[in-house]
Amino acid sequence: MKQEIFRLAAILYADNNYEVSSKTLHRKVIESIFIDNNNEFIGLHSLIDKLKKQYNLDFTEEEIKDVTNDLDNFITSNCKVEELRISLSGKRFETIKGKIVYNNLDYFIEQFHKANNQYNLKDLKAIIHRFLYEIFQTNISSFSKLVDPSVQIQDLININDHNLNSIEIEIINTFLNWENDEKNKMIFDISNLALEYCLITNKKGINFKLENLKNKCFYLDTNVIFRAIGINGENRKNRTLTFLEKFKEARENLYISKFTLEEIKRTLDFYISQINRFNTAKINSDVFKKFSKSQDFVDYYHSWRRTRVNDSIDLFKAHIFSLIEELKKKFDIKDDYKEYFDLKDPDVNDLILDKGSQINTFKSDGKSSPYLEASIIDAKNVYLIEILRNGHYNNIFDCKYYLISADQLLRKWDYTQNSSIPIVLLPSQWMSVLLRYLNRTSDDFKSFVSFLNINNGEKGISNDNLQLILSGISEITSDFTQQSNIVSEMINIGFKGIVEKSNSDEKIIEKSKLFAKSHLELKIEELEKSKERLENKFEKYQEHTSSAIETLKQSKDDEKELKNAEIEKSNKIKKELIETKAKLDLANYKSKGYYWVSLAIICIVYFILLFTFQNESWNIIAVYTNFANSLPEGSMQKEVCKWIWLIPTGLLLTSIKFIYNRLLDSDGLKTKFNEYLEIRKKEINS
Repeated sequence: MKQEIFRLAAILYADNNYEVSSKTLHRKVIESIFIDNNNEFIGLHSLIDKLKKQYNLDFTEEEIKDVTNDLDNFITSNCKVEELRISLSGKRFETIKGKIVYNNLDYFIEQFHKANNQYNLKDLKAIIHRFLYEIFQTNISSFSKLVDPSVQIQDLININDHNLNSIEIEIINTFLNWENDEKNKMIFDISNLALEYCLITNKKGINFKLENLKNKCFYLDTNVIFRAIGINGENRKNRTLTFLEKFKEARENLYISKFTLEEIKRTLDFYISQINRFNTAKINSDVFKKFSKSQDFVDYYHSWRRTRVNDSIDLFKAHIFSLIEELKKKFDIKDDYKEYFDLKDPDVNDLILDKGSQINTFKSDGKSSPYLEASIIDAKNVYLIEILRNGHYNNIFDCKYYLISADQLLRKWDYTQNSSIPIVLLPSQWMSVLLRYLNRTSDDFKSFVSFLNINNGEKGISNDNLQLILSGISEITSDFTQQSNIVSEMINIGFKGIVEKSNSDEKIIEKSKLFAKSHLELKIEELEKSKERLENKFEKYQEHTSSAIETLKQSKDDEKELKNAEIEKSNKIKKELIETKAKLDLANYKSKGYYWVSLAIICIVYFILLFTFQNESWNIIAVYTNFANSLPEGSMQKEVCKWIWLIPTGLLLTSIKFIYNRLLDSDGLKTKFNEYLEIRKKEINS
């Protein structure tokens, strides 16, 4: 039946029309039979049998004839064997077939397989078909109970109840989260088909209209509030906000009961006390985020803390409350502090405690559970809705008050134990109804699909235990790399001996400290061994230097002498190196003096030629002098020539000074050499 249901969903909503009449719905179901058999003629009674076999739907002859009398879409003929034979018109068959070629579940699974070819296609189809068919079946039960409270539901499959292993859950979640808008619409169509199916099989003739679904009052559970502010991750936050936007668009009334407000405060106090109990500034939030495998309160705290200088717990608590206030303001969520019943009344108190005990036992599958207090809060909210309904719960339209919760076990308890219209609705349930009548965007379908993700349990270690482990490690080291390496090593051994059910929080911290200490000591030991290997290698290279060294190694005293000798030798080499470098520095310093010797010689040659060989034509100095002397007295040219003659004199005097300082001044050179020695000593020793 799975394939037929998926194909029917594709045919029914191919034109994006979700507000279909009963007759249109009957026609679409009948049309799907002819798509399956390639539009072969089918006799009237054979068609009724096929509808029963494929969809478990009972059609009368009159209903079939009423639909197939439409000659634009159907062809009918009489024959001797059967009174009436039916098929689709050729045009109608091609139109429907063309719409679903690229709009069916198997097509999207094949496209997903191309993008994720690590999965086997046959297994992929089997797993996804089974999951979505169970969603379809569960939604039929859910909507049936909403339409008719007299429907008895013995069991209700929750998303987390599927008998799936971790690999199958990973495949389903990966497919659900795969970015493909048409795939999201297809999944919504399959889920939404359950409502149509429910309306066909319901004999009360109920028809959903948006006018009858507006202005209802929804009380939001704590888990919805926390998702909306991002406690369970950014993706769930965005999807929940989209969900709340649809409520706002449909003009639904949103409330938070005094009991939920109380639970929010208690939950915050509990988690904050847990964080504060084992929190320390030495815990590196980046390390925590690196190894965190789930998005919860502790993970959210470290996401907030890692970017802040002031990470006080009080500031964090104020941050959470400010987000909740912003949420209430944005979606006009009202606080309801009104006293609808007296908890001091013994009868009321006993009733609440009894409901709380039932819920707690149901959630824990009959085993003892430490969360009775949370179950009592659930019981108070359930009883509050019962009081507000005041007996008005004939069907979904008559009933005005509901509790929206992501707690699937609470919803399952309500459906199986409650004889009236269900009190607890999942966000996806009401959203699937609203999306039939409101404007739909790709993000709306994406939000709806996101609610179908299955919890795959803890992968690796829980965030609570990770916090404890880092608390212990941080007492040994606050270094990011060392903390990270130690946690990686713990992962390699599966946290064996550290995280055990029998271990208390304090014991986990203590064992983490011991492991971290042992890990670091082992690293130190490895470093010492590495150092020893390097020293041995160095000693081998030194063996040939002196046979006396081998003799000195035979005793501790000799070893001490050897070390002293090595130190002395090292110091000697170091000293020679320092002196050599200082001498090179001094030589470099002195070499610059030789440049000035060359310049001084040029200046001396200039003065010699100034006074000798006056009549020689090659004496350019004499030629220049005669030219200068011939210039008129007081002229600017003659004054410039006088100044030019002073340049060689200045250069000669400067050269003599530099030559003396850098080449002849022994005291000065000795001082300079000592300066270079000090510079090189600092350089070598550093």
